[in-house]
Amino acid sequence: MNDRLSPGWHTRLGLGALCIAIGLVGIGVGVTADAAPNVSVTPLVLACGTKQVSHVPAPGPKKTETFAAAVAGEVKLLQTNDNMLSVSSVTLSSGWTDIVKLSDGSSVRLTFFGPPLQQVRFVAHLNSTATRLTVTVVSCSGLV
Repeated sequence: MNDRLSPGWHTRLGLGALCIAIGLVGIGVGVTADAAPNVSVTPLVLACGTKQVSHVPAPGPKKTETFAAAVAGEVKLLQTNDNMLSVSSVTLSSGWTDIVKLSDGSSVRLTFFGPPLQQVRFVAHLNSTATRLTVTVVSCSGLV
């Protein structure tokens, strides 16, 4: 179980990933075509399945509810007040990671990454009267 509750953890994760990506690009700058003649880069194409959309009653102010994110894990949402949601915690399945793209608001968005070349997108949206929650989950696989 991988629960994260501290504020700002998703921002730190994103900055760390950016630093790693910049470092990897920096490593590759000195490589010439002559030094690595058999290296090629193939763009990743994602093929996504049908969106799974469910409409459920909103948890209610100061209450939580847990939702499945397909095979990637679970997302625990807190309805902080009448019209706001917050990602309370994320439980990951073995081999999966996640990025919280939007952690607070009337909508929340997460993307999960798993082996091999799998992705699950999770979106939850609270309606304007804060009585209904729409949860959308779509699974994608990478094609090379």
